Amino acid sequence: MRRLKLDVLFVGVFLLVLGFCCCLFGPRLLRAPSGGGVKRSEEMRVTSPDDRFDAVLVRDSYGGALGGIEWYAYIVRKGRSAPSDSDKAVFWAESLRGENILWKRPHLVELQYDHALIVKLRNLWALDMIERVGSAGEGDYYVEVRLDPTSPDFSLLQPNGEFGH
Repeated sequence: MRRLKLDVLFVGVFLLVLGFCCCLFGPRLLRAPSGGGVKRSEEMRVTSPDDRFDAVLVRDSYGGALGGIEWYAYIVRKGRSAPSDSDKAVFWAESLRGENILWKRPHLVELQYDHALIVKLRNLWALDMIERVGSAGEGDYYVEVRLDPTSPDFSLLQPNGEFGH
């Protein structure tokens, strides 16, 4: 009888650890290029006022019915495709609603949203992030990236620390 209790305890702990690992690593495995089947679609492209660059919003769907959606924003030369490398993104969100891109001036772009769960923001972009510029830095170009929630009191969390709607 004592052996049975130990076996049940061992199985319970094993299942708990397995469940934790699935929660922790499952989404990453679903997104993996080899098995995740990421479907990428360009949702929005807006050209800078000086007609040199595009801010591109990309939506990645992964893992089928069990997967999810992630949003990325990139700055690229006008007309070029967004890179498939998410490390080059200036913005990454796991949830995004009411999205919009607005160039305020040639060196300033705003990412607008009603709701966002933001994972990464790079608020300064430089041309040398996507291509080689002159040895002394000539030809480099900088863009500030700002967040602009459309609701003045937007918050992911309620005052009690629980997630809002």
